[in-house]
Amino acid sequence: MVGYDPYSASELSQRDLIIAGATSGFVTRGIVQPLDVVKIRFQLQVEPINSSCSVSKYRGFFQCFKTILREEGMIAFWKGHVPAQLLSAAYNIPQFWFFERLTSSAAKAFHDEFYTRHRAYIHFASGSMAGLCGLVISHPFDVLRTRFVAQGEPRIYSSLPHAVHTIFFNEGARAFYKGLVPAMVYAAPQAGLTFFFYHVYTHFWDLIAHRVPTEYIGTPESLTCGSVASASAKLVIYPLDLIKKRLQVQGFEEARKSFGQVVKYRGTIDCIVSIAKREGTRSLYKGLFPSVIKSFVQGGVSFWSYEQTCNVFRWLHDDT
Repeated sequence: MVGYDPYSASELSQRDLIIAGATSGFVTRGIVQPLDVVKIRFQLQVEPINSSCSVSKYRGFFQCFKTILREEGMIAFWKGHVPAQLLSAAYNIPQFWFFERLTSSAAKAFHDEFYTRHRAYIHFASGSMAGLCGLVISHPFDVLRTRFVAQGEPRIYSSLPHAVHTIFFNEGARAFYKGLVPAMVYAAPQAGLTFFFYHVYTHFWDLIAHRVPTEYIGTPESLTCGSVASASAKLVIYPLDLIKKRLQVQGFEEARKSFGQVVKYRGTIDCIVSIAKREGTRSLYKGLFPSVIKSFVQGGVSFWSYEQTCNVFRWLHDDT
C-alpha cells in the first residue's frame, strides 16, 4: 500500500523504497514515451490543432503520429528517451521516498485513529511536498527531455553531453531551470491530487469489493486506481503543464522553425496572456487528449510497478 500504514506488520527499508521508486520510473517511462512525444509536440505548436487548419503542422492525434513517423521515423517517438529515463528516476525516487517518510512522520505525530480517518488529506499534503522535492531535483532532465523532443531535422543536439554543453555555454546554468515557476505551481497540486485520488479510489474499491484493506495491493486494483487517479489530477491542472513546456524551449527557436510559428515570452504571466490573446483560452488545453491518455497509462503502470516491487520486498522480509 502506498503511504505509511500504522497497522502494517512489516516496514520497508530506505533501500527498498529507493529501488521501488526507481523501478516504477524506469518501467513507466519506457511505456509512455511515444505518447509524451506527441503531447509535447501539441503543446509547443502555436497554430490551432484543427483538421481544417491547413497551416498547422499537427492537426490531430493520429495525423501527428503519422506525420512524425513519415518525416522522422519510428525512432522519433523515443527522442529524448535517455534524459527522460533520468528524469523518471530523478523524480520518482525522491517523490515516493519523501512521500513514505512524510506519511510515516504524520502517523507518528498524530494518533493512529486520527491518521487513518484523515489519511486522504494527509496523502494530499505529503504528496504535494514530495512532488516539489522530486521536481527541483529532476527539472534539468525535464528541460533536456523537452528540448530533444522539440527539435526537428537537422538536429541541434546530437547527444545528451552535447546538449548539456551547448545549453550551458549558450544560455547559462539558469537555462536548466527554465519553466521552474509554473512547474512548481503545477507539480505540488498534481502530485498531491494523484496520491489523494489514489487513496480515495483504492478505499472505494475495497468498499465495493467488500474487502478488508490490506498492505498487499493486487494488480487490477493498483492499475485501475492508479490510472484513474493520475488522469483525474491531470485534468485539474493541465494548463500549467503547457505553460511550463512553452517556457522550457525559450532560446531554442532555431530548432523550432520547421514546426511553425515561434513566439518569445518574457515570463510565466506573459506566456499565459500571450497564449490567451494570440491562440485563445482553449489553447491552454492543447495536447490534452494525448496527455490524459499518457497520464492514464503512466499512473496505472507507475503505481502498479511500485506496489508490486514493494510487495516483493515484503514477501522477502516475511520469509527471513
